[in-house]
Amino acid sequence: MHRHPTERGRWWRRVGLSLGLLVYLGQGTAWAIFLDGREGILPSDEETLRFNGRMYNRTAMATEDAADNTRLRTPYSSWNMLQNRTFIQMELRHNLTDLVAGRYNGLLAPLHYLLAPIRLLAPDDIDYFITYRGEYDGVWDYGPDVFSERFVRNTAGDKLDTRQRLRHRHRLFEAYVDYTKGPLFLRIGRQNLSWGETDVFRLLDQINPLDASFGGFLVPLDERRVPLDMLRMVYGLGSRGPFSELDLEGFVALDNKVADPVPSGSPWATPNPAGINGFVKKPARNFTDARGGGRILGVVGDFTVSVAHYYTYLDSPTLRVVTPEKAPGTRPGQSSPMAPPINLGEFQAALAGGSVSRCPPVADPARQKFLNCFLVDHFHANVMFPKIQISGATMSFSVPRFYAVVRSEFAYFYAEPFFLNSAPDQILGPAITGKVTPGYKTVVTDPVTGKPLLRYKSNIDRSDVARWSLGIDVNRYIRFLNPQQSFVISAQAFGTHILAFNDTPLTKAAPAFDFAHFAAPVRDPHRNNQAFVNLDPYQIINTLSISTSYRSGVISPALNFFYDWQGAWVVQPGITFVRDPFRLLVQYNYIDGQFNGIGFLRDRDNIILQLEVVI
Repeated sequence: MHRHPTERGRWWRRVGLSLGLLVYLGQGTAWAIFLDGREGILPSDEETLRFNGRMYNRTAMATEDAADNTRLRTPYSSWNMLQNRTFIQMELRHNLTDLVAGRYNGLLAPLHYLLAPIRLLAPDDIDYFITYRGEYDGVWDYGPDVFSERFVRNTAGDKLDTRQRLRHRHRLFEAYVDYTKGPLFLRIGRQNLSWGETDVFRLLDQINPLDASFGGFLVPLDERRVPLDMLRMVYGLGSRGPFSELDLEGFVALDNKVADPVPSGSPWATPNPAGINGFVKKPARNFTDARGGGRILGVVGDFTVSVAHYYTYLDSPTLRVVTPEKAPGTRPGQSSPMAPPINLGEFQAALAGGSVSRCPPVADPARQKFLNCFLVDHFHANVMFPKIQISGATMSFSVPRFYAVVRSEFAYFYAEPFFLNSAPDQILGPAITGKVTPGYKTVVTDPVTGKPLLRYKSNIDRSDVARWSLGIDVNRYIRFLNPQQSFVISAQAFGTHILAFNDTPLTKAAPAFDFAHFAAPVRDPHRNNQAFVNLDPYQIINTLSISTSYRSGVISPALNFFYDWQGAWVVQPGITFVRDPFRLLVQYNYIDGQFNGIGFLRDRDNIILQLEVVI
């Protein structure tokens, strides 16, 4: 990737400006505001209003060239910038208990007249919490040319909006009210809710969607969760039978947010060649599409156990290629006639007059673009998040003799949808054979030509899936490595079993232009991108995390390791330097192995430098 000297200078000046701004803000804003009922604007043991936050700038640099398949979309080179992300999160929590009761005498005391009606609820405790989150990624403005100057395009050459979507965002991230009365706890508003016992990968923790658009699984879960408009209730039953503690918990979320997959053209996108346009289909804000469920959580002796069941939408979308439902030029939600069905005669003429990248190319690029445009105009991919049910249970207990905690979790996913593999020319079946092939149906026959008018919907399949996890956390001294502080060692094993697995060979389905074998919606470079990557019915992933600290927490090295038994792995050595209010993280991400699962990013080795200010 070649750049003019002025471009290099601009890049370094802007990175320096971002880091300098963080240092300046950190020195000038490392404070918090507290208002209490007796002493006014002074920190005390009875704060009612608290403001804090964090800011960081994270720069990720590639340490290897993009693989051939990745270069079809994002041809970056080693030591090109993959990310320069500035993140700001500000939080405000205000306890209203004394203010509502009329016991508060601070600066906000006049507000108790406005809040007087809340006294009718007689709360034991009531507060509200608000979070602002701002994000900006400079790679789209001053990064390598492939991100800052080139537009992401589909097969027909139309520009996509990847750059505008990922450049910056400003959000009221969380906003909720907490109410406690006796054994009843209510939280109402935009919030995150996490169930389960696992780290890194999610089993029962599927309530809130994840935002993977700025780094995927290389970013901590807590930063990727997307809050939902939700009502959460916890009712404490106290001591019942063998349980020393027993709680009932439930939630309902009326929200249309779904997971945000990594879009085409992002530095973190799976290496798919350009294709047709995709459209995300979201749930509606009603009770029919609502997420919701409940769990029982209890403590029996040294064991903490829970049983849960709920409805939600998974993070991994299902792709379905269809003919558009609405006429060209209309927007989703507009009332309009159905888009006209595909005329088989026109489809055959387009195939005869051109080609596409997954078919033998023709000499005339204009003829090739003719069919590309035909496919883009007549087909699109629905990115769907079907609603499913999940049941599961967790159990954790301590082993004091070994200074360890054991965590286990099981989750059963009902009728999870799966993408099916297909031959490269599956969508061209009618144009090649002149017949109605799988996925197509005849709407009506053209009275002039006698040719059928077709609509298309690619096939998906469903299967129940069992997932489990077993983990252990050990706090242990290793004196010859660190005589002052202990090491925290965490190991986990994750297992997946797809019960009704479709393993029909693609070679059997291809001659009939049919679908076969569960697959990931990622083109397989080992098949020259002519088919998709097959899934396995079983998957096991191991994780290992080791960390400690030196000089009273000033220096904290850590090592994370992930191994997918399909043949892919991630190694993350890192070190954090702390000098309040600053945190400096240096981390290397090494990814390698087979092209499957975490191995989809095997050519994204990178080094991260992150400077953070904690308020």
